[in-house]
Amino acid sequence: MKKIALIITSMLLAIGLTNAQDYTVASDRLPEHDFSEYKTFDWASGAKIKENSFYTLNDYILKNSIMDAIKGEMEGLGYEQSTTSPDLLINFLVFEKPTKFRGYGKVVETNDTYYEYWSSFGSDMKLNGVKEYDLAEGTLLIHMIDKKTGAMVWQGYASGIMDNDVFDRDKERIKEAVELVFEKYHERADDFTTGE
Repeated sequence: MKKIALIITSMLLAIGLTNAQDYTVASDRLPEHDFSEYKTFDWASGAKIKENSFYTLNDYILKNSIMDAIKGEMEGLGYEQSTTSPDLLINFLVFEKPTKFRGYGKVVETNDTYYEYWSSFGSDMKLNGVKEYDLAEGTLLIHMIDKKTGAMVWQGYASGIMDNDVFDRDKERIKEAVELVFEKYHERADDFTTGE
């Protein structure tokens, strides 16, 4: 009986790993930024669902599934949603076509050519170089923005959420992609520790 349970468990784990390998996942954060003061979040105005408006891919169900998955991850990390005084604003974008974006570079002591670019996002740090990301079609990009400063402090993405040129709207696949993105976010709003 134990052998059967072990075989079934191994098969389920292999299936789960196969599904997770369908995604390319990475994240980027504002260098040397202190996340300890963040306790609450809400949605940036672009992420909120409004009646009679255009939204991600004009797809209410997809957007709702993404928001539910992100909210679940944020609450699991100890953050509380606050519509009146959030510390972080959460926004996300879904790309149907391949695209490129830039991420933060390393902090340096002197000016460099990318400082002006990142200072427009609220960064007062000197940055050495910028990470460039090539995102495949079917990419979910999640941003966290400091409400007080307007600075983007963290972003993560998962590519590969397409099935034959159509977004996979399966709630479990969306949830899995969001979970993989948040595995790259190593901050908590509460005092929970993993014992590491």
